Amino acid sequence: WILSLLACWPSVRALQCLAPTTTTTTTRTAPLFAQQQQGALALSLDAKQAQEMTPRACSLFDEALEAVKRINALEESVEKMSDAELRARVKELRAGKLSEKEAMKERYLDETFAVAREAGWRVLGQRAFDVQLIGGYVMAQGGLAEMATGEGKTLAAVAPALHAALTSIEKNAVVVTANDYLAARDADGVGQIFRFLGLTVGLVEGDADAEEKRDAYKADVVYASNQQLGFDYLRDQLAYDPNELVMKDELKGKVVKPFGLCIVDEADSILIDEARTPLVISEKRKDGGGGLNPDALVAAKDTAMSVLAKNVHYTFDEKENLIDLTEEGLSECKEIFRVDDLFAWKGETPWGLLLMNALKAKEQLERDRDYVVKEAASGEQKNDEGAAIALLDAFTGRELVGRRYADGLQQAVEVKEGLKPSPTTKTAASITFQSFFGRDGPLASKVAAMTGTALSEAREFREVYGLETVAVPTNLPVGRRDYPDAVYRSVEAKFNAAADEVCRSMPRPVLVGTTSLDDSETFAELLRAKLKDPSRVQVLNAKPENAYSESRIVASAGRLGAVTVATNMAGRGTDVVLGGDPKE
Repeated sequence: WILSLLACWPSVRALQCLAPTTTTTTTRTAPLFAQQQQGALALSLDAKQAQEMTPRACSLFDEALEAVKRINALEESVEKMSDAELRARVKELRAGKLSEKEAMKERYLDETFAVAREAGWRVLGQRAFDVQLIGGYVMAQGGLAEMATGEGKTLAAVAPALHAALTSIEKNAVVVTANDYLAARDADGVGQIFRFLGLTVGLVEGDADAEEKRDAYKADVVYASNQQLGFDYLRDQLAYDPNELVMKDELKGKVVKPFGLCIVDEADSILIDEARTPLVISEKRKDGGGGLNPDALVAAKDTAMSVLAKNVHYTFDEKENLIDLTEEGLSECKEIFRVDDLFAWKGETPWGLLLMNALKAKEQLERDRDYVVKEAASGEQKNDEGAAIALLDAFTGRELVGRRYADGLQQAVEVKEGLKPSPTTKTAASITFQSFFGRDGPLASKVAAMTGTALSEAREFREVYGLETVAVPTNLPVGRRDYPDAVYRSVEAKFNAAADEVCRSMPRPVLVGTTSLDDSETFAELLRAKLKDPSRVQVLNAKPENAYSESRIVASAGRLGAVTVATNMAGRGTDVVLGGDPKE
């Protein structure tokens, strides 16, 4: 599929119509069409959205509308407060007794949201629109706010996070992002609002040591990726020494969840797409090699690649992703390895398991789609040329640092690619995101979420996570044009049609999204052959030489005449600035 970022129309009026809604205003006035209704909050759901939402979600939306009216009524008085008075009011709200906060929770929420909006204006020049306050209210109540791309979810999460940091028992909140880049961006960006109000902001990064992570988790508002949170939780579960803990202070005693509120950004990706993907911490087997003989691994690989034929010696169900040896295949393998039972344990790993892993490496796992062969980092298993296997995230195409295949499959892939097999490992601890963020998950007393696409999965969000999905209207009518899908009989025909469309769209900046690393490379080559200036085509995928240039590629993607071919590794929350990012 192809998404033209923005057409460079000569008409300023057309340009304004097509541009995505931003979170920044130049005045303190209410949104344009709220003014047109003589000050009334002119926001409502369309019929389709209302039909797809549950009665509870509709009720939550109505509550949010009333809350926004009350927050707007406070704006004039909050605007008159000095910076020092704003900070003093935050201290007062935080110091209030829990019983008082519960009895006056409506007033506390209204004031917190009004203060957050004013602080955002003073620090960043961004005044949250009413729709952002609606989204924030939904999250403060433990719901899921569906907000369209460009509607400012990052700013919308500030008020509920501030509210939790001031009023929850734990007096803190964590905002979960889809990757470390977004966590750092938000901590440095909207994190300034919390610092301005006297709160601390923590950023959990993968290369931080235990002491740095411990300090980050003690902050009032924490920004971290879902992967970092999950692995830090697992490491805490394996800790024997209190000094090894990062998310909690004690090994034993009363179980206390680390956070008062957890806000999950890009919920459709983290809570649905990756829900059942286990986070696993492995440890080396005490016996070193775990019974995997390098010569046996090579023999199994050679048999799978050169002797066994698909649909003759084995079957591969691509839909179910299952491989089975046929009777002919079993007989052939028994004769090759001179055994009566391929799966019998006799001190070493059975030939049958080695063969099944070799077949999985052959049929299920594809280089540059599921993994890449890269230069090994310090401590990684490598061959004589210094290469190592790096797994790729199926949804983003990014490298899964520290992740390995289990049960001998890692070694089968290494042998397939001509690498020396690494020692086998065993699982020490694991958890899925579904369990981590679920109803009774260990992370927070309350879980909320936000994303651009949620109503289609509203039932799963409600049943698994207890999240009611509330659709939030856009701040202004959508000016983007969405065209019907075009379906082709072959990949070649599809690629050619898409390339022709890119050529017709020039010199507008164009973004081409692909589902795999291999597709991105193939389509980029096709484009370079068709365009007069092949240098305009930039490729962003998980290949090291491309991934290292990610910030530069994204910064230039909005320039006139730019064509960017990307896997979805850069699709989560990455801003493409029209005309190119002036900072770059």
